[in-house]
Amino acid sequence: MSLDQTHFCFGCAKAKKLTNLCNNNRIFLLVGAAVPAEDIWDCWVSHYSSYYWSELVLYGIDISYIELGWTEDMWDNSAGEPESFDKYWAELTTVEKTAALEVGYTQKLWDEEMLPFCTDSNVNLAECDWVAEDLSRCSESNGAWFANCQNTCGNCVPTAGCSDATSKFIAVKPGDKGWTKAKRCNDWVTNKSTPWRCSKVAGVKEACPATCLNCCQDKTEPFIFPWNGKEKTCNWASKNVGERCQNSVVKANCPALCGVC
Repeated sequence: MSLDQTHFCFGCAKAKKLTNLCNNNRIFLLVGAAVPAEDIWDCWVSHYSSYYWSELVLYGIDISYIELGWTEDMWDNSAGEPESFDKYWAELTTVEKTAALEVGYTQKLWDEEMLPFCTDSNVNLAECDWVAEDLSRCSESNGAWFANCQNTCGNCVPTAGCSDATSKFIAVKPGDKGWTKAKRCNDWVTNKSTPWRCSKVAGVKEACPATCLNCCQDKTEPFIFPWNGKEKTCNWASKNVGERCQNSVVKANCPALCGVC
């Protein structure tokens, strides 16, 4: 099995007790990458759901789930669910968001949305680690942290539709002289070398679909539901458009089919 989405490891602070693979608390799982090491998978994909409560306690992960309202009886014996279970990310308290981040939930994963190409800037990784410890530090008024810690703060640019993002997004230039910087569609992308930037700089065509002529195209390859790892296609969605297009992941990957654009 392979992953069809781009993830970025920046939270899972408790996972450091389980593995050293998250160098500086981050790891890319790139398109087509093999399933990650077991401990990283436990954090970013299953969120420790296969662990018994005693194992959560052993690794200190129980603290995060307690802050999300879970109890040992709920976890081990399916004795109900906490209020946070049915909340959208925006409805969580700052304490709950911080706890969710530590067990591998970003806003996109929590709300079961498509994962856009969105990363924390590698220029300020240490600062994003610090921000991840308390998401009240995420605020547009905090300028650099808001722009450079997009995945941590849950303010990734949406990818569906055909409107250029008005906020900054993270662009990643390839090569030995590459960089990761916060850019804008209506400034840097349209300033010069637009075709090259759209095709070669990661994150540009997703954030600036109108400028890059990257509009309203259904994916031809399979996409993955992040909460269960199952692969689906737009052809599968077409067999029951009315029901399957209600799913946000399907909408994002099959915008033409679902009438998004």
